[in-house]
Amino acid sequence: MNRRIAGLACAAVLALSPSAAVAADKPVLRVIVVQASDVAAYVRELDLVRAAWQKHNVPATLTVYRASYAGPETGTVIVEARFPSMLALAQGMELARSEPEIVAEMAKLVPLRKVLSDSLYDELSH
Repeated sequence: MNRRIAGLACAAVLALSPSAAVAADKPVLRVIVVQASDVAAYVRELDLVRAAWQKHNVPATLTVYRASYAGPETGTVIVEARFPSMLALAQGMELARSEPEIVAEMAKLVPLRKVLSDSLYDELSH
């Protein structure tokens, strides 16, 4: 119980600090590296997710890339979800868990991919 209270207090202090306020206004990227057996089908389903996000005002831009040229990463599929701020990311993720249409569309992605990596990237410079 004491650890939980200490954790909540620490989170509150960090959230109210000036650096947290500045970070909250910076863009955030969620980068998901996936292995997709049928890339075309995966991209089609992502288009439906994108449409559901737009319909429900999820503040994000969704872009899909495939690595090319040379090396072991050639063919790797990357999904970039760009959010205008950490707050927007949190709002978008809450909608992804609570809005039935978005939940249903995102569930269709599960059999089409294996997530290899899922990371958040903070912007360091302009």
